Amino acid sequence: MAKRNKRQSLRQLVFTWFLLFTLLPLIVLAFVVQMQYQKSINQQIKDRLTIHVRELESLFSRDRNEMEEFLNSVVTDNSIVYYLSTLEVEALKSTLTDKIARYSQKKVKVYTHAGQLIVHFHDTYQSIHGGEDVPFALREKLETESKINRVLFERKGDETLLTLSIIQKIVGVQDRTVGYVEAVIPVDLQLLGRMNRAVGAEIVFFDSSGRVLLGTLPSEVEKYDLGDRFLRGQNSFFEFSVLGIPYAFISTAMSWGGMEFLIGVGSSKEAAEANIRKV
Repeated sequence: MAKRNKRQSLRQLVFTWFLLFTLLPLIVLAFVVQMQYQKSINQQIKDRLTIHVRELESLFSRDRNEMEEFLNSVVTDNSIVYYLSTLEVEALKSTLTDKIARYSQKKVKVYTHAGQLIVHFHDTYQSIHGGEDVPFALREKLETESKINRVLFERKGDETLLTLSIIQKIVGVQDRTVGYVEAVIPVDLQLLGRMNRAVGAEIVFFDSSGRVLLGTLPSEVEKYDLGDRFLRGQNSFFEFSVLGIPYAFISTAMSWGGMEFLIGVGSSKEAAEANIRKV
């Protein structure tokens, strides 16, 4: 009886050591492989998001170059200088129309030397309702500078819009300021949708505190406190979930003529991992 118990104990001991020396290393190895796989996936996602950031930078850079070419063609056009100084609005519009089409401008404003809005083009010429004049402080600044870059978030009903613009003074004879022209990129949900399809990524804009102001993600994202994660630094990589869906994001600052606006570019981790597996 004692010998039988001893054999059973020995068998159990051997079995236990067998488990320890075979299964445990396999479990540890599986854990390490899983961690390395996840790390590799995250790095590949980050690399893809970095590419998307560069694509967006290229889109904004292209639009800015077209905007600057448009503005230069306006301020150097003697006809525009004359029509603006004499306040011949219809003739001014007629001359502007060709330039707006040639340089693919979506929104353009023209102001008098006193800063009063007299021409407002947004896909088509709009009626003037007032209240959109150039602030005095901005006109004062334009006395010493030829142009000013502007980055503004503004509320339109339930929607927040980002406007990126350049306002440039128009000078007549004897270097006298006859007015101002402003070219604007209105970043709204429609434009964001086109950008989303162009680069294949989710895009959000946020303020200096990390509060989401505008984006392609579900509106529920505005309820999340993402400040710390959005503001960790240039090309900061982080993850969070919206409606139970895990997302990977990179946050970064983009330049607009010396000014900056904050942007996050991301994608669903499930979709990104599926695309990586296909590759």
